Amino acid sequence: MSAKPRILFVDDEKLLLDGIIRSTLRSNKNNWIIQSTANPFEAIEMQKANAFDVVVTDYSMPQLNGIQLAQKIHEIDATTQIIMLTGTADLEVVAQVINTTEIFRFCTKPCDNEELQSCIFDSLEKKTEVSSRTPTSDVYHKAALDRLSVGVIICDRSGKISSINKYGQEICNKADTVTIDRDDILRAVQANHRDKIAEILQVPLAEETAISLEKENSDTSLTIIASGFEDTDDLCLLLSDPDMHIAPSVETLQSLYSLPPSEARLLHHLVNGQNLKDAADKVGLTDSSARTYLKRIFLKTNTNSQLSLIRTVLLTPQLQTNALPLS
Repeated sequence: MSAKPRILFVDDEKLLLDGIIRSTLRSNKNNWIIQSTANPFEAIEMQKANAFDVVVTDYSMPQLNGIQLAQKIHEIDATTQIIMLTGTADLEVVAQVINTTEIFRFCTKPCDNEELQSCIFDSLEKKTEVSSRTPTSDVYHKAALDRLSVGVIICDRSGKISSINKYGQEICNKADTVTIDRDDILRAVQANHRDKIAEILQVPLAEETAISLEKENSDTSLTIIASGFEDTDDLCLLLSDPDMHIAPSVETLQSLYSLPPSEARLLHHLVNGQNLKDAADKVGLTDSSARTYLKRIFLKTNTNSQLSLIRTVLLTPQLQTNALPLS
């Protein structure tokens, strides 16, 4: 690991947590990036934002115990190493689940500071070893998904998320239209959107559909396109939020699809959530001309509907950042 290792301490007993942090910082404040939280649910969000190398967690915590937290941590990044702090009374319970959750090491409380630091050093070595075995292709796949100017979520029919890219996580973190609950299930923030989310999660296999979720404090909408797979019941959701992620620039669209400026501007507005009439108004076209332009765009992009057109463009990596003016 070239950067400083990142260590997270989780314990609902704040005084004990503060004591562990002080002891650890005395000898490692210049070597490690150390963070802490007394809330295991906050720990999950911190792991989602930037996965840790090592998580040191107490076992006995209300609402979510250490084993359950470890499972959530590993769902986000399986290379994170877990050190579990347990009381002697917890050992029998822990022994019953040790085979179902990969814990690097158990330490009984109270844990000697030198012993704990030795465990962390060992776990960092294990982290390096495990990371070196991670298939390079997986790293490239994640990097490619993070280059897209659209959120990508893989989930099941209940909305439980198994994979999410960088922009998808950012959209959900805003929590103005959709969010992710404690069980990693995609939820609508506004009650009037919940039926739409439930409906789109039932898109038939090998088909796709789209919804638009209006925002309370913005004149823009979040667009979600759901596609079913042929060989699994999982779904791929594409999320586009024009307030956060700008569609490929007019210049990029011209270059990729050999579009003249007016067609590229029309397409840019469509991808940013405008309907055909509003997009035509912005470009200065009549409704009839806009429909003619749209047919030409279908031919040049090898699509046959606005839905497939928008999906195609949303999945275009944002390789160019200098947009032409839209006026």
